[in-house]
Amino acid sequence: MIRGIVALLMLAALCACDSTQTPTQTQTQQAEPAPAAATLPAVDFSLPFDRYRFSRAEQALIQSALDRQTARCLERQGVPAPPAKPLPPAEVSGNARRYGLIDPSAAQQYGYHLSSDPKGTRGSADHRVSDCENQASRQLLYGVPKVDRSWLDRLNFSSADRSAVAPGVQRVTADWSRCMQTAGFHYSTPLAAMADPRWNLDTAEISADEIAVATSDVRCKLRVQLVGIRAAAETKIQNASIAADPVRFADLERANQQTIAAARKLLTN
Repeated sequence: MIRGIVALLMLAALCACDSTQTPTQTQTQQAEPAPAAATLPAVDFSLPFDRYRFSRAEQALIQSALDRQTARCLERQGVPAPPAKPLPPAEVSGNARRYGLIDPSAAQQYGYHLSSDPKGTRGSADHRVSDCENQASRQLLYGVPKVDRSWLDRLNFSSADRSAVAPGVQRVTADWSRCMQTAGFHYSTPLAAMADPRWNLDTAEISADEIAVATSDVRCKLRVQLVGIRAAAETKIQNASIAADPVRFADLERANQQTIAAARKLLTN
């Protein structure tokens, strides 16, 4: 159902980060952070597959339509509607963490932690709520052609993996590692820094060491232009995938457009 689509979008944003690499534990040294560059990187960027995925604004529209239809269904049964389901945090939407942390402000405040809980609210145990949610999904998707969205998710993960081993990306990753070494931090890849087991990302505790590493990580990405170089490599990979299967991608785009139109119609009825 469409609620699963929103969850998959969040999962892809969290997990499509150098998944071919194996993180290694390192020891942080007390040292000066990497020097700041003159400009700061964008905290999100676009890739060709984004055209075939729901944007954050479209996710909000769809979720609003589902919440409204669910509430109407429950109202007819005299059941109070549950709180509206929140979207995943913006920091895990889109491509914001596709190549690891890239937001300097977030690094300074939260290290590698998220500023809010990405899990959102739990589903209701009342079967009437889940029944109405399923009915709302069926109403939304009525007449919309069925497409295999998991196919695009698999391509999305694959393109991230393939971009990580592109020659130009491997070179810039080595440059990033050397930049981190000048700041006293020894990691082979950005994922190794983010996945350091000393950062217990399941708790609220954020250490000074985590802040120092995260801040230098983002500064070094900017200094060596890692995000731009890797995004260019992945753009070529994704464009090749689209060119190899144009009909299937067109079907996805058409289904997305019809889903968005259906959501707008539900909200105006």
